[in-house]
Amino acid sequence: MTKSAKILLTSRRFLPLFITQFLGAMNDNIFKNTLIILITYQFSHATGMDAERLIAIAGGVFILPFFLCSATAGLLSDKYIKSNLIVKVKIAEIVIMLLASFALFSGQVILLIIILFLLGVQAAFLGPLKYSLLPETLKNDELILGNGLIESATFVAILIGTNIGGVFILQNQGQWIISIMILTLAILGWFSSKFIPQTTQQQPDLPIQYNFIFETIQIFHNLKIHKNLLFCIIGISWFWFYGASFLSQLPIFTKDILHADQYVVSFFMAVFSIGIALGSFVCGKWKKKNTDLTFVIYAFLGVTLFTFDLCYVSASIETPKGIALVGLHAFLMSSYGLRLSLDLLLISGCSGLFTVPLYAMLQSQSNILVRARVMAFNNIINALFMVMSAISIVFFIQIGLSILKIFLVNAIANALMAFYLYTQVSSKG
Repeated sequence: MTKSAKILLTSRRFLPLFITQFLGAMNDNIFKNTLIILITYQFSHATGMDAERLIAIAGGVFILPFFLCSATAGLLSDKYIKSNLIVKVKIAEIVIMLLASFALFSGQVILLIIILFLLGVQAAFLGPLKYSLLPETLKNDELILGNGLIESATFVAILIGTNIGGVFILQNQGQWIISIMILTLAILGWFSSKFIPQTTQQQPDLPIQYNFIFETIQIFHNLKIHKNLLFCIIGISWFWFYGASFLSQLPIFTKDILHADQYVVSFFMAVFSIGIALGSFVCGKWKKKNTDLTFVIYAFLGVTLFTFDLCYVSASIETPKGIALVGLHAFLMSSYGLRLSLDLLLISGCSGLFTVPLYAMLQSQSNILVRARVMAFNNIINALFMVMSAISIVFFIQIGLSILKIFLVNAIANALMAFYLYTQVSSKG
């Protein structure tokens, strides 16, 4: 770890927010994966609805609040003291996790999905707060590093939370274990949030517009004047589009193309999360300025290059029929196992490399009076791109494209996106 990273991680102007974000991300993913496992192994039989449909509904329920609440969340973040709002949001998380614990014991799937919606609301309000707070507590040349540390910790927390939820919920006393964990993490997150430095109230007289559609349109019109910010949002949202497309097909790719079992899927998910975390951290370590788009374009092209290689290697794999699926050890010992794993690590690593500078550019170049609303609009477009990702996958499957061809189409689209962003931002000077 670099000296600069150690300084930030031991500083009160960064460490409490870092810990709060880490604990919150872990908590969200413990609950989300707990619900997915319960749907897969228990609730689908009880409700008479297939697991895939229930999981799709749950995913949509979590994303919906980003459309409904982000605009209002941005307004509140620009109006009131951000550090105080974060404490209130974390108090709401404790209440939500109390309800979640009750729902886990009662086994009411509808109530659990409602709680997932409430977690989405909480995440929608926290997003603009944490991202608009960083430029107020960090120096401009610390934004890349600060975002890199936040993003890397977030994906490590996602990895840990996802595995905890999957491992413990079906064990004996699983409800007790998960309930104690999510309540403890919520309380610790609230406690750490109380140490976030007080920030100034930016616009106490700012009127709150609860018509989220109107407010979202207003933010978009403001951003049209600042094209660089709009292109940053498009680039970040493309990360979510590409990542969602890739991860949604990873289990099918593993089973049908590699003829490998669920342990290889879990390994791939871990590699993907670690890759993004490493890419985010390395970006924070290397980059000192947040205005150099060339670095971002190279990272974009890296995603395309390593996706091509993954498809090239996978296309030559023979999938024997009539035998058991390959386990993790056999996969890693195969002639292609390590190369595919490295490709996946580099795809996700390059993704982390290009999102961190874009976040820093968005924060440093947005006006402090509307910064939280800009970050809120970013969340809305991120969510929209994730929905578009799901729709595109359904369309590609419907027209008969194989998994590898879907990967290749997205890789080509990724290169075109890199070229588009580069030409647009370059033309602005």
